[in-house]
Amino acid sequence: VNSSVGYHLQEKAGGMELTDLQLEMFFGIFGWAAILGALSAHSVSDRLGRRRAFAVSSVGFIVGVSWTALAPNYLSLMLGRLITGLGVGFGLAVDPLYISEVSPPEYRGRLVTWSETATNVGILMGFVAGDVLRPVRSDIAWRILIGIGAVLPVVLLILVFTVMPESPRWLVLFGREEEAEVILRRCYPEDADVPAVIQSIKDSIQQETEANGSMTWYNLLCRPSAPVRRMLIVGVGVAICQQTTAIEAIQYYLIYILDYSGVNSRSRQFDFLIALGVVKVSVIVLAGRLFDHPRGGRRPLLIASNIGIFVALVALGINLHQESP
Repeated sequence: VNSSVGYHLQEKAGGMELTDLQLEMFFGIFGWAAILGALSAHSVSDRLGRRRAFAVSSVGFIVGVSWTALAPNYLSLMLGRLITGLGVGFGLAVDPLYISEVSPPEYRGRLVTWSETATNVGILMGFVAGDVLRPVRSDIAWRILIGIGAVLPVVLLILVFTVMPESPRWLVLFGREEEAEVILRRCYPEDADVPAVIQSIKDSIQQETEANGSMTWYNLLCRPSAPVRRMLIVGVGVAICQQTTAIEAIQYYLIYILDYSGVNSRSRQFDFLIALGVVKVSVIVLAGRLFDHPRGGRRPLLIASNIGIFVALVALGINLHQESP
């Protein structure tokens, strides 16, 4: 949707007539808000539980998207975008945590990738929606494109209160072991040793509590032990490198990049976008299958993906340089 909505917002006849700087701020505030939402996710989900945390995320997203779609001016547009970013950041932080806590270890890697798969299916649906709404007037099209984003959070909100179980780990953390056992028997294979799983969760919580008691923010950031330092470098480093590839900016400005590269037909541009969306979803599904494969694993996939990103970014840079005046 972000790729499709930008040029509608800049339309002189019907859009909000945003300048390039205003559009950049519209895109950029989303990421800053998502950071704040993600930072608050841990404490809120520990207090309320994972299911209620999903509900909070969904409500935030619904309010933010609705506010943005109905915005009468730029200030209101930015406020709606801020609320949406908070909800998205919060939800993206809780999502993999919840999946890892309810899934059996042997399927955990594949199931955690479902979060990324769902995100990219949503991106593909946004491309398709943008193509469908091409003939619609810009002042209506961008509002519809943003507004339809509230549909799936409403579905999630319904699922939270009707289908989704609470995290067994969260229940054990608060002494509700009988409820945790019922949920584990629903989520794990029939031959699973559920009491042993609960004991493992209790041991893990105990170890985490002891570690938290001996680790301060100062020690973590300024005087980490060698193992912790390696974990920080890998965890934080991968997250930073993922964003410095500029994938978010490229997705936001895909139509502009295609236009700059000589693909000027809107119909042709959306053909490229939809094809890209299909490729992304297909690759993520394939990677998810390899996550738990005996001969696969996380590290080879990370190395292969980084090589692919390097080649793609170099090719994009060369193409844009050749097209520059």
